[in-house]
Amino acid sequence: MFDSLLILLYAYLIAIISANIPTYQMTGLQALYSSMNGDNWDWKNATGHWDFSNSSVNPCVDSWEGLTCNTQCSTNITTCAITEINLPNYNLVGTLPTELSFMTELSILGLNANGISHSIPSCYGQFHALNKLALSENKLSLTIPTEICLLTSLTSLSLYNNQFTGILPTAIGQLFELKHLDININKIHGHIPVSIGSLTNLLELYLNDNILSGPIPSALTMLLAVHDIDLYHNQLTSTIPDELGSLINLEFLFLHYNELSGTIPSSIGTLINIHTMYMHSNNLNGTIPSVLGYLTSLNSLYLKSNYLTGSIPEGITDLTNLIYIYLDANLLNGSLPSSIGNMVHLDTAHLQNNLLSGT
Repeated sequence: MFDSLLILLYAYLIAIISANIPTYQMTGLQALYSSMNGDNWDWKNATGHWDFSNSSVNPCVDSWEGLTCNTQCSTNITTCAITEINLPNYNLVGTLPTELSFMTELSILGLNANGISHSIPSCYGQFHALNKLALSENKLSLTIPTEICLLTSLTSLSLYNNQFTGILPTAIGQLFELKHLDININKIHGHIPVSIGSLTNLLELYLNDNILSGPIPSALTMLLAVHDIDLYHNQLTSTIPDELGSLINLEFLFLHYNELSGTIPSSIGTLINIHTMYMHSNNLNGTIPSVLGYLTSLNSLYLKSNYLTGSIPEGITDLTNLIYIYLDANLLNGSLPSSIGNMVHLDTAHLQNNLLSGT
């Protein structure tokens, strides 16, 4: 008798749980599956494959692969909901369904490294709880919808290696919680929005390998928390902002393969945490600032293929952690610093194609 009651109770609980999975969430999952060629996805596990054949199915109870549910699924079945979709490299092929935007409880939508094409639906601006949007390494195109800038809970926006065109939306400066912004390897053109300077929590800025033009906005020097700035392989012009030295947490600076001109600002000497600095293949002129010798954490310095003049400053030999230095293809003259032997970790030094003596 007792065993029979337990069986009935278990069946009742399962029925309740199944019934309380929000219909709109199931609609969103079904739309994703059908629009993305779900029958041919590359499942990573033997179990947990999505199966919509049973009308009372519960993805949370059945542990469907790539889904994470909130903790209420084990304590309060009336608020059970899917909060994460992670399907990277699952062979999703097709377009993003609008019905997915019904799943407003999502905090993470991760669909990197698939075959997703066309555009991001503007209705995805309804994901107000979303912390992470990862759609990199797909075939997405057209412009980045302005509605993405309504996702004010985002801490990570990753759209790299797609085929996006158009300009970066000015409203991107509204994503105040953003820590990781990665839109590299696309076809974005126009200027870098000044509004990016409002992203004061930003740690990583990756805009390289686009068609961005115009100056590096001085507003970027308001990103006091940033430790990585990648702007290389664009068509940026004008000078390097003098205020760059305010970015005291910067560890990696990549400005190479642009059309930057003017001198290297002396304020750069305050970047005491920087490890890697690439400014090569631009149109920089003037002398190498002696304050570079203050950057004792530096291990890679690339200034080649510019129009730098004068001698190599003696202070550069204070960079005892330097491993790689590329100063070739400039207009440098004079002799090598006498204390170059202090650079005990130096592995590679390219100084050719200058006007140096004694090399």
